[in-house]
Amino acid sequence: MDLNTMKNDRMKKQHFVDDFIALTLGQKMTHNAVSAEVFNNIDSGKYAGIIANANIKIAEYDTEIAVMELNEAAAAFKPVAGITGMNGDSINGRNVIDPTFVRNNYVVKNGKLYHKTLDRCVEWEMPIHGGANTNKLHVTIDKKYYNAHRLIYVWYTGEDITDVDITHLDGDSMNNDINNLAIREVA
Repeated sequence: MDLNTMKNDRMKKQHFVDDFIALTLGQKMTHNAVSAEVFNNIDSGKYAGIIANANIKIAEYDTEIAVMELNEAAAAFKPVAGITGMNGDSINGRNVIDPTFVRNNYVVKNGKLYHKTLDRCVEWEMPIHGGANTNKLHVTIDKKYYNAHRLIYVWYTGEDITDVDITHLDGDSMNNDINNLAIREVA
């Protein structure tokens, strides 16, 4: 079943519950989702069970819809392709950052890295592991991943940070405001 069909079926089931409850309370139906003839032939002692079963089905729909929406989002995810021209060297497992390249091609607005020509944020979120089990923002340049916080630090300072770590002072790896970034020497 596709997502739209699932959402429509869920809505019909919700309308059934709404109308069924209205009828049990002697009120007018809102959606006309229940046949009055069928309702009148149901033993009133079964009302609660019918409503409970319908609500269980609605909860199942909600779960399936959420999973389908997550799968659609995952399938649609594509990192923003960066531009080319940065030196492709890597030292000690870190991609070397050319400060001139960063300043010529990007601008920082509110702690986010924007491409100057495209005028849009080029960061994308990627999970990191190694004890932190959190996410960091990255930028793709020449088909290589760069940590956005490192590019932002270089954009502001122009420093060569190949041999240093850049740390987030507040511990929030998504907060790339320059006032939250500092050098931590690599041991």
